[in-house]
Amino acid sequence: MDKKPASGQRSGYVETAPGWRRCEFDRVRTNGESGRTVARYDTALSLGVAIPVLVAERAGVDPLSLPPLYDRIDVDALDAVIGGERTGAETRVRFEYAGYAVTVGGGRLAVRPAE
Repeated sequence: MDKKPASGQRSGYVETAPGWRRCEFDRVRTNGESGRTVARYDTALSLGVAIPVLVAERAGVDPLSLPPLYDRIDVDALDAVIGGERTGAETRVRFEYAGYAVTVGGGRLAVRPAE
């Protein structure tokens, strides 16, 4: 059974066969003026899981209702570029997904409404 997220964490769930996987975010902050949400995420998970979960949380929808992320970006390539550099790296990748501008790198994931 999944444990409750630690204080300061938020979590979302993504359905995977055969069950559910947790995607935890730590230090989630949203700037009310810009609408930008920044979170540290569980680096053990693929960004292909973390990105839709945070976008869905920000949009107030179920992650499974969003379009497939792989229709927008090559998730394997994204994991290869960012995966080994999730802590303290300078590499950043920016793209739009499901009406949100997404920036990932340095162990952080940021989303804001696309302009």
